[in-house]
Amino acid sequence: MKKTFLGCLCFLLSLCTMRGHAQSDTTSNAFSRELEEIVISASRVKAKEEDLPQQVQVITDTEIQQSGSKDVADVLKKKAGVDVIQYPGLLSGIGIRGYRPQFSGLNQRSLLLIDGRPAGATNLATIDLDNIESIEVIKGAASSLYGSQAMGGVVNIVTKKSVGEIKKSLYASFGSYNTFELGLNVGGNLSEQLDFDINLKHLQQDKDYRHGHDNLFRDKFGWDEATRTYYSTDYEVDSTTVANDVYGDGEEREYTTYQYQSGGIRFGYQFHRNWRASISGTFFSASNVQTPGDYFYGNTSQSLKNPYRYGADLKVEGKINTNHQISLRAYNSLEYSDYRSVSAGIVSDYVTSKRTNKWVGFQLQGSYNIGKHILTYGFDYNRSNTTSESFNSNDGSEKAPNSPNYGIYSTAIFAQAHLKLLNDKLFATLGTRVDNITFDVKETRFLDTYKGAEESHQVFNPSLGLKYKLPKNFDIHASAGSAFVTPDAYNVAGYSISGPGREVNVKGKVNISYGNPDLEPERGITIDGGVGYLNKKNGLSADVTYFSTRVKDRITQGPTVTSNTIEITHEGDTIASTTTYINAEAATMSGLETSVSWDFGALAGYEYSFKIFVNAVKYIKLEEEFRNTAYTQENKISTKKVHNVADLTLTYGLEYTNYKFDARLAARYVGSRYDTDWTDYINRPEIEYPAFMLLDFSIAFPVNENGRLMILANNITDENYYEKRGFNMPGRNMQVKYTHNF
Repeated sequence: MKKTFLGCLCFLLSLCTMRGHAQSDTTSNAFSRELEEIVISASRVKAKEEDLPQQVQVITDTEIQQSGSKDVADVLKKKAGVDVIQYPGLLSGIGIRGYRPQFSGLNQRSLLLIDGRPAGATNLATIDLDNIESIEVIKGAASSLYGSQAMGGVVNIVTKKSVGEIKKSLYASFGSYNTFELGLNVGGNLSEQLDFDINLKHLQQDKDYRHGHDNLFRDKFGWDEATRTYYSTDYEVDSTTVANDVYGDGEEREYTTYQYQSGGIRFGYQFHRNWRASISGTFFSASNVQTPGDYFYGNTSQSLKNPYRYGADLKVEGKINTNHQISLRAYNSLEYSDYRSVSAGIVSDYVTSKRTNKWVGFQLQGSYNIGKHILTYGFDYNRSNTTSESFNSNDGSEKAPNSPNYGIYSTAIFAQAHLKLLNDKLFATLGTRVDNITFDVKETRFLDTYKGAEESHQVFNPSLGLKYKLPKNFDIHASAGSAFVTPDAYNVAGYSISGPGREVNVKGKVNISYGNPDLEPERGITIDGGVGYLNKKNGLSADVTYFSTRVKDRITQGPTVTSNTIEITHEGDTIASTTTYINAEAATMSGLETSVSWDFGALAGYEYSFKIFVNAVKYIKLEEEFRNTAYTQENKISTKKVHNVADLTLTYGLEYTNYKFDARLAARYVGSRYDTDWTDYINRPEIEYPAFMLLDFSIAFPVNENGRLMILANNITDENYYEKRGFNMPGRNMQVKYTHNF
């Protein structure tokens, strides 16, 4: 695979030297772009960021490079203040505004798009950073624009679309844990009508990473204990215990090496003065990715996996007349991964599980300009399917998977008005969308716990946003919207067993998790409102926004019920407890989002940029309410915490740019979070994670006319921390990257 990759790279280099000369000062161009007005495309019509009532954040390609991130989840957790679930071995997902982060399943609560269409990825680690021009994050319910899944918000990845003189860059980097990276980016016009982009990347980490050891912040602030809470059947507190959360300091984490190749190609053709066509494809391919299990189980639950993803996109767009634009897009993508179990370093001869996700769809969208106002309308069609297979590790024979095969099919019509009123002081967005969604849980071989069923829902989702510009650079803004998502197939019809062999003292006792076919879809309403300030002359911007989301029929895990009778599984284990899924009566997530940025370069006419920034998300309420009639005869309301969402997320730091020289020092604080303690898989208590804080640094500067060197240091204080307990992340790590433009 390496030889193939290097051969393609050399061929493309020779091909692209036939035309064009790159500018030597790419940093100047990047800095200039940051001073321009930012245009958002995730709103389904191009609009200035400062004119939108919704909370929007744009992460530029320069900021992505400065962050030292390995994947999209890394970028978002450092720059957008979202919640993250992240594992070693190329697996990550996010959550926005109180929705738990997810990394699998078609029913995400935060919608991921690529250039405004479904990304065709559930795992953010499989999306190539090299092909990203910017990332747009819209917070709040957005189902009136994009339908199901846009419960907490939308992340839109805008890919590179180079025009003009062909520019080429080749980079190589080397870093901690014998990490090597090689990449090529080429783009520009081959002719007056034809433009293109090509990117290729190879990354490999040949050495297991090490946990943090020095732990300056953890030791100083006492972030070294986790609290377990045990609940009774009716979800009343039985007892609490405090656990020492210090483990694995400075240890090498076994089985964490990996490598992958990724890339993309795009061609755009202006076949008429007013009409343009483009076609693109991307791929991600990794092999023998080592994946450690939970730290507490040692080397008994490791696996070796082969994730793969590709996507293809065809778009035609143009103008019918001066005021009417239209576009038609078709897309498809596939995401696949297979696993082999590993025990005590011995890899199974047989694949133990496979999962394949497929998406296909098209979008028809038009927009009318009516004076200063814009009316957008369209039709969306999407068909997605998941297939799961499981096999016995000893002989490769097929067995029942944990989750049945299923599909989600949707068609929708939508319309949205962007209005400018009162001499451009009042900006309003009014949207509506009608979806017809079919949730099809299919009969799956060997999984006889569920026979298959299909259910359709007709859903209407409206939205409203208002922004009024006050004197002296202030504004007030508010938005409201509804959202909807169907249950996941595992919630409805899953079946899994956990327990045997994990610990000697409980060997033979298991917990059974099973689906609930009576689950209702989730429906939510989000409102927000706040005050903003933007003064480009003095470089100061600030915003404080209050948000509140109320979700009806929130799908959540019910209390774990201890068995009072002796029941035996087919494998001969004793069923000690059972867990299923229920619809919560309601869930409430409310809080404050605060951002402040002051660029002192404004005082010098932006000859340089020296920015101080602070972004915070503080939750006031994170709570699920449900009735316990499924477990007791009492008709009373109980409450539980929303899991995997931090009560406070804070990012802050300094950034400096002077056209050639870049430097960034940034910190990330993550407050306490709640989760299920999977180390006690019989009782499954709730556990409260301690807080953590990380410090990162990057510096970049030219070393010759066409070359640029970047030095990155992540986790400077060498903290031993985790995004998911038991899966601790790397300690202090360094990277040196050289980029040559020609």
